[in-house]
Amino acid sequence: METGYDLVSAWVALTPAMQSNGCMQFVRGSHTNGTYPHKDTYEKRNFLHRGQSISQDFDEKLISQVELAPGQASLHQGWAVHSSNSNTSDVRRVGLVLNYVKPGVRQVVGDGESATLVRGSDSCRNFLTEPVCETDYATENVAFQMQIERKKREVYDTA
Repeated sequence: METGYDLVSAWVALTPAMQSNGCMQFVRGSHTNGTYPHKDTYEKRNFLHRGQSISQDFDEKLISQVELAPGQASLHQGWAVHSSNSNTSDVRRVGLVLNYVKPGVRQVVGDGESATLVRGSDSCRNFLTEPVCETDYATENVAFQMQIERKKREVYDTA
């Protein structure tokens, strides 16, 4: 069975990520407890597609704020409880998330996820294979991305 140990996320800061603009925060040691029950709130002010949240409270002493300068990154494993607070500053917080997973990992809800194989082979086919981009705005690549976005909307808009 595939687990959260089969996923690592890299959050790369493109602008400063500070507590005042909602830097990532993690619950130390939470990755050792497996997955926590989630609920989909579809809260309009939540940046996550389905407004996912964990309804459990955590000891404040276990929460670490991770401030990053542009170009720095944080890595976390799939079961690490993480979140960010609202941006209360005038400084935008922009980052890029790269998720690395083993081919056996699959999305629990829907079938609209795509991936690029970066190493080895994929006998599981849990993700749609992203086409290699040879030119900017190649027709087939744009069409593929539109297909993926439609599939994601089917999942995200089911509230």
